[in-house]
Amino acid sequence: MGFTAASILFITVTVLPTLGLSFLVAVYMTRGLTKRIGEVPNAAAAPSAGDLAQRVPVTAHNEIGRLADDFNRMAARLELIMDELRAART
Repeated sequence: MGFTAASILFITVTVLPTLGLSFLVAVYMTRGLTKRIGEVPNAAAAPSAGDLAQRVPVTAHNEIGRLADDFNRMAARLELIMDELRAART
């Protein structure tokens, strides 16, 4: 079962461009997802440096969005507790 010139032409004209387009779409979608995931660790480093006002933008309503929302609520609660402790000391 050998390849004919017509089958090689068919593969070249149809399959290869489809694979290339699929690859570009996958890269575009993955880049958006990894950008949103990357914002959470960047913001998580801020409280350890003393910046309790740092928040993560919630741009999606999926697991990443819930993670960002949970982080924001945790940071707000921590900021409130630290303010209460400062007020109690004075």
